[in-house]
Amino acid sequence: MKEKIHKCLNCGIGNTKIKDVQKILSMNSDTVLINIKAEVCDHCGERYYDPETVRYFEKIKLELKNGNSSQLIPVGTSYKVAS
Repeated sequence: MKEKIHKCLNCGIGNTKIKDVQKILSMNSDTVLINIKAEVCDHCGERYYDPETVRYFEKIKLELKNGNSSQLIPVGTSYKVAS
């Protein structure tokens, strides 16, 4: 990702800077954590991803939908509180 400094489209106040972020993707009951670069507004925190990164997110979601999680590493167990 190339450095692209611009005004934030969300707040119109801050400027964006490329940062390392953690993106959370969810599909049904599965959750995937991805360490990735994004442009992040220094005022409101809005994130902007380049088209290649968005396609990568879509690929992972499709693999989860199809039950193919062979490239993913389990890191724990999730729970929910019974109602």
